Amino acid sequence: MILNYLNRQIEEIQHSRVLRIYGFFLVVVHFLTFYFWNHNVAFDFYMNNAPSPLCWSFMEDCSFWRFPNRTAAMVSLWAYLGLAIAIFILMLKGRVRLAYFGLIALFLVKYGFLLIDYRLMGNYHYMPFIIGIVYLFFPRKEIFIKVLIVTFYCAAGLLKLRNLEWMTGGAIYDVGTWPSWLVVIACSAVIYLEVGLSWFLLGRRSWMAWTVFGFFILFHASSWYWVGYYYPTTMSCLLPIFPLSWIWGEASSKAEVKNQDTHWALVTVVLLFWAAQFYPLLLSKDAAVTGEGRVLSLNMYDARVECDHIMIAEYKDRYEEFASGLQPSAMRIRCEPYLYFSRAKAACESLKDQPDFKNVRLSLMVRRQTDAEFKEIVNIKDFCTGNYQFNSFGRNEWIQW
Repeated sequence: MILNYLNRQIEEIQHSRVLRIYGFFLVVVHFLTFYFWNHNVAFDFYMNNAPSPLCWSFMEDCSFWRFPNRTAAMVSLWAYLGLAIAIFILMLKGRVRLAYFGLIALFLVKYGFLLIDYRLMGNYHYMPFIIGIVYLFFPRKEIFIKVLIVTFYCAAGLLKLRNLEWMTGGAIYDVGTWPSWLVVIACSAVIYLEVGLSWFLLGRRSWMAWTVFGFFILFHASSWYWVGYYYPTTMSCLLPIFPLSWIWGEASSKAEVKNQDTHWALVTVVLLFWAAQFYPLLLSKDAAVTGEGRVLSLNMYDARVECDHIMIAEYKDRYEEFASGLQPSAMRIRCEPYLYFSRAKAACESLKDQPDFKNVRLSLMVRRQTDAEFKEIVNIKDFCTGNYQFNSFGRNEWIQW
C-alpha cells in the first residue's frame, strides 16, 4: 500500500516537466546547505567541539547524536554532498525513480544533522522542509507548493505587521547610511509585498504576476546585505515553481489528481500551518522574546531583542558567578530563555558532585530595541533542586512575561 502510494508520487513527477525541473532546484538547496555548513565555524563547533550540545527542547538528550570527532563529522558532511551530486546526475539522466528515493535519503540526512544542536535552526531550513515533504509525499504537487510558498510570505508579513519594531525599522540590525524615513518606507513595502502582492503569484501568467515575481527576487537580493547569502539563495530556489508553472503549467502533468481528497489535503495542510503560526500567540504576549511555541512556527526577522544574564553557583560558604558557555547563536534566538535554561541545566549536572555545591541561580533580562528598559523575565534561585522543565508546546510559568 505504501509502495503504491509512493509510485503515484513518482509518476506525477515523471509526467510533469514543471516538477522534474523543480526537483533540480530542490537539490541545489542541498548544495547551498553543504557550502553554508562547510564554511560555518559555528556548525563545526556544534558538531563535535562544544562542551555540551544545546539539544532541541523536545529531545533533551541529543549527545548520542553527535559525531565522535571532527573527522567523522566532515566525512559525513562530504558524503551528504556526494549524495546530492549523485541525485542531480540521476535527474539529468531522467532516472526519476532512483532520484526520488535518493531525495528522501538526502532529506533525512540533512534534517538528521539539524537534530544535533538547536542553534542550527532557521527559516532557511523550515520552509524547504515543508516544501520537501509536499514534493515527496503529497499529490498535485505543483498547486500545493505554490499555495504554500504564498502562505509562507503572507504569514511572514503578518508577523511583521503586528510588530512595532519592524514598522519603525528598529528590527534592522544595520541600516548603514540609509536615512530613517527610507528604512520605514522599505519595511512597509516588504509587508505590502508579502501580505498583499504575493497572491498575484497564484494567478495565470500576466505582466502583474511577472512583476510581483521580480519584486520578490529584488527583495531577496537586497536582503543579502542584512541576513547573508544563504537565506536569499535558498528562497530563490523555491520561487521558480511560479515561472515554471506559467510557462508549462499544471496541465502538463498527465498524472494530475483531481479528486476531492486532494483539495482537502491542501486545505488541511494550510490550516495546520496557520495554526502553528498563531499558536505561540496563545502562549505568550511576545513569543519573539520568550520563544514559547515557536518550535513549529516561522522564526522571522521580526524582533531585535537585547539581553543580559547572570548565572551564579551557590555553595555552602560562597557564591561564584560563571559564564553560561553559550557560543554565538543566530540573532533571532540568542536571547531565548530556553538557551539559558539549557546551560543552567548543564551547570547543575557538571557541579552536582562537588561536596559543598548547593544550587544554581539564573537571571535573564531582556528588552526589545524599542523598549526603554530591560525587564527580568527569568529569576530562578533553586534551579537544580526546583525540578524546572521547558515545555516546547505549552506555557512555562517560570518565564515571567
